[in-house]
Amino acid sequence: MTGYSLEEVIGKNPRILKSGKQEPEFYQNLWQTILAGEDWHGELINRRKDGSLYIEDAMISPVFNEENEITHFVALKQDITARKELEKMRDDLMQAIVHDLRNPLNSILFSMDMIQTLPGAENLPAEILSMVEISRGNAWRMLGMINSMLDLSRLEHGSMPLMREPVILAELVEQTIHSQSLLAQRREILILNDVPYDLPRVLIDRVLISRVLQNLVDNAIKFTAQGSNIEITAKTDPENHAVIVSVHDNGPGIPPELKGSLFQKFITGPSPRRGSGLGLAFCRLAVEAHQGKIWVESEDHRGTTFLFSLPIEDEEHPTWQSVYGQPSLRQTH
Repeated sequence: MTGYSLEEVIGKNPRILKSGKQEPEFYQNLWQTILAGEDWHGELINRRKDGSLYIEDAMISPVFNEENEITHFVALKQDITARKELEKMRDDLMQAIVHDLRNPLNSILFSMDMIQTLPGAENLPAEILSMVEISRGNAWRMLGMINSMLDLSRLEHGSMPLMREPVILAELVEQTIHSQSLLAQRREILILNDVPYDLPRVLIDRVLISRVLQNLVDNAIKFTAQGSNIEITAKTDPENHAVIVSVHDNGPGIPPELKGSLFQKFITGPSPRRGSGLGLAFCRLAVEAHQGKIWVESEDHRGTTFLFSLPIEDEEHPTWQSVYGQPSLRQTH
């Protein structure tokens, strides 16, 4: 992997592989983690003896003596350069396809809207009007998927600025419930808001976290039984200076074989109500962009609970901020 011989590296520090492609904060986090006695897992961009770069997937673990003191570190490393190059090619291709699809879809939607507003359109046969409406709805659905893929890509590459502001979580949940109320009513589902108003305000991008809540509630509505309840709760996590939000349904649960890959792109279950496989991947990236975590608790036929953490506002943060330090505007969908 490195091009160095055994004799050249014995007694040397691994910093001889350092490429300079990663910020000092990256290495500070690494050392803070392993010196605290915890495992660190991540990707390192290193430089071989011949000067070429390679990417390695690394797991670094501390080794303790009988007095529970750290004496050594053991690292398991894998060269993933080829895999990362393939992933970049795939992502570049997806970006090109997605961008090329937006224009014709917008033209289709414009044409459908024009048909519906033509003089005498109301006199068209009901079958024709129905087909136009179905086509229009599917075109909007495809456009939504394209926009979701673009947003996922921006989140993955850190190019979507976060417009953080202190938010009262209970109000955001109320707005989410209101936006999902018609869909819930159709399935005779009651959405319960059990988020206290006296919780500390969370420092979040309102648009992104609203979409996270909508995705989770939408999933719960799809998979829970007709006439059931969905419950949204939240509580403080003082140790991590965060609020933990949960969305619970009493649906059939998640198959064990899906749990490990649930938050990856394009992963869907066997249910006929399954979606595009983008919603939960978006949720994970949006929550992680806030330095939070998202996870699921589920058992067969005992319902599912999605949980995620959000940072609490404190005096160290301004009233609102961008992740890059300056105000930014972005297109929302």
